[in-house]
Amino acid sequence: MTPAVAAVPVSAAATGPAADLLFEDVVREGATWSHVLKRGTALRITDTLGGANVGALFYNWENTAERYNMPDTLKAQHIARLTRGFVLYSDMGRVLCSITDDTVGWHDPLSGCANAAQARDKYGDLRYLAGNVDGASLSLSTFDGSSAYLIHGRLDGNGRMTGELIRADGSRDAFTAFRSADFDVVDPLQRVRVTSVEKRLDLAPLLSPRYAGKAVIVELFGTWCSNCNDLAPLLAELYKAHREAGLEVLSFAFELSADEGFVRERVAEYKAAHGVEWDVITPAATLQELLTVGPAQLSSISGVPVTLFFNRDRTVRAIYTGFSGPATGASHQRAAATFRRLTNEILDSR
Repeated sequence: MTPAVAAVPVSAAATGPAADLLFEDVVREGATWSHVLKRGTALRITDTLGGANVGALFYNWENTAERYNMPDTLKAQHIARLTRGFVLYSDMGRVLCSITDDTVGWHDPLSGCANAAQARDKYGDLRYLAGNVDGASLSLSTFDGSSAYLIHGRLDGNGRMTGELIRADGSRDAFTAFRSADFDVVDPLQRVRVTSVEKRLDLAPLLSPRYAGKAVIVELFGTWCSNCNDLAPLLAELYKAHREAGLEVLSFAFELSADEGFVRERVAEYKAAHGVEWDVITPAATLQELLTVGPAQLSSISGVPVTLFFNRDRTVRAIYTGFSGPATGASHQRAAATFRRLTNEILDSR
């Protein structure tokens, strides 16, 4: 994750022999760096270890009020990516610098810094995909319970796949993908945490006699959420196996529609499809509002599913964010094993 930067004469920018280096430095993770790039020189940025992201800003040294303008750069050249042959415009319509060489292929100036694990952690997986493979080309589709997706892709000789993701509403996203042997999500038990010393969370429904002294799994989900649909069968399995031992499950459905009749139908269909035998509540509160009842304080929640494991005294034992569905293979097996372990732990609590 460490890039190296070097200033070289423009004539040496592409080949870059060591003798032509004017300045060289290594920028460590999370560090900042600046340099005055003179006319006739080039800045070469090299990812020395793989997986690095660099955020760059460019200013007019003689007038720092003039700076790189990303929207104007893209609009003026009718592009959405940056690569060799394009220039970087300032907010005054002048060219600050140009891209003279690029061994990566293209760069995304819109989405910011991320990696594969963060992307899957935020957006989830698309569950099972069905389709056809013809030589180096493939076409796959899926329906996640809310929307349909179509993926067209082509594999090149270097193990890189380029293609397009097409949604049911007609929107499209081009992508470039690389095989990753160690791909995994951010630890799902660390994304949402109890940030206070007090661990007891007094959700109103849990104060009823039904849940007194019980181990409780609270699920925050949406019927439209593909990963929530993948999680539901596991929760049904756990509930049936352990309810006699004092396990309860309670779900809060956060739906996209404001039509109450439609939401009731969707929740009923969801319960029937997955064998849900516990209570499902459709709250008027938002995710954050629901969980700010105290006395425990939680970090922010950005999406579903989120599963809270409560000890018998209503203290939070663990919070699991997201869920890897069966299509993810080993990741799914690890997630299911974690749910079973945490369920046993809250059942053993006093």
